[in-house]
Amino acid sequence: MQRTGWAISRSGVSKIEGGTVYVHDFQVTWLAAVLGVPRDALYPQLDSGRPIQDAILRYIHNAKRGLVLPLASFSRPS
Repeated sequence: MQRTGWAISRSGVSKIEGGTVYVHDFQVTWLAAVLGVPRDALYPQLDSGRPIQDAILRYIHNAKRGLVLPLASFSRPS
């Protein structure tokens, strides 16, 4: 990514992979080009039959902002 002009550290890449930082739309486009994948491959697949809050909390975890999954979400489906 640095070779293409994105000034990012290994730690920055790790934060993106771990979902602990916000990635702007233009960065997703850049990242997709660098990785040689379609941009849509970098976005989570959403289930339109479930509330959007469920999807947001599944992909964004930030205890400081109160964005955490309830314990019931960690149970395995029967």
